Amino acid sequence: QGMAGLIFQVAAMDHDGSDDRKKAAERNGKKAMLTLLSDQSPVKAHLAKKPEEALGKVCNAETHIVHELEPAVELQLIYSRDDTVICCHGIEEYIDEVIARPSRQGFPTPQSLVFEKSRHVFHKQLHKDAYWKCVERFSSAVLSK
Repeated sequence: QGMAGLIFQVAAMDHDGSDDRKKAAERNGKKAMLTLLSDQSPVKAHLAKKPEEALGKVCNAETHIVHELEPAVELQLIYSRDDTVICCHGIEEYIDEVIARPSRQGFPTPQSLVFEKSRHVFHKQLHKDAYWKCVERFSSAVLSK
């Protein structure tokens, strides 16, 4: 999805500044993006031929760097089980790694709000009440200390 968004931006900027060319460039950007995201996407077809382990390895974050640099603070994670950008298993693995960090002794376990279905970063629109209740509860608790 990130690559498709980048392709859209690049294609949508390919114009001479006139309104007609801007509209045409944006249309071309949307077509390119939708092609990449479609089930018939040549990129998806290419990636489907690759071993799952190889894809997982290049798609996972190098969390050891984050663990070295991230200060021990209270954490609230909000994510979805069907997110197509960030796999929920990766988030849950990260939470386990955070809990195991020696620098977090004395800190509460990271809090999580998990939705079964919610597109990437659309939680506050699709689950507005639960999202804002969680954010308010967490921020109030942290700021009251």
